[in-house]
Amino acid sequence: MNWTPDQQLRILLIDDDDIDGQLLSIYLKKISHHIDFTQCVKEGEALDAIDSTAFDLIFVDNRLCVWTGSEMLQALREHGYTGPTVLYTAAVEPGAKTRLRELQCHDFLEKGDVSINTLRTTIESAMSRTSTN
Repeated sequence: MNWTPDQQLRILLIDDDDIDGQLLSIYLKKISHHIDFTQCVKEGEALDAIDSTAFDLIFVDNRLCVWTGSEMLQALREHGYTGPTVLYTAAVEPGAKTRLRELQCHDFLEKGDVSINTLRTTIESAMSRTSTN
């Protein structure tokens, strides 16, 4: 699916840091008024959310309360989520990229590099890859 800012999009952020969630929410609102944004701070809360809502894109922090980003992605896949995912983290360890690609992580976005343009590009890229999966 090629996404444009005039199309509806449901995004879930799984991150235990409220400030990172607030920042992402602000940027998303500047990108499009058609983005519904939800943040879950706990792993179980996120799994409940995907059971009740059809998210188009999920951002996952690499260091959550209990699990790693890889463990969260694996749990998402086991719960039946087949959509695009983006690792949204302070840093990506070199060895983690291979494991995350195996779990169909579509992209990586470092928190320190987030801007409206990088976020828009990341969303467009992740959404365009869903048509090839």
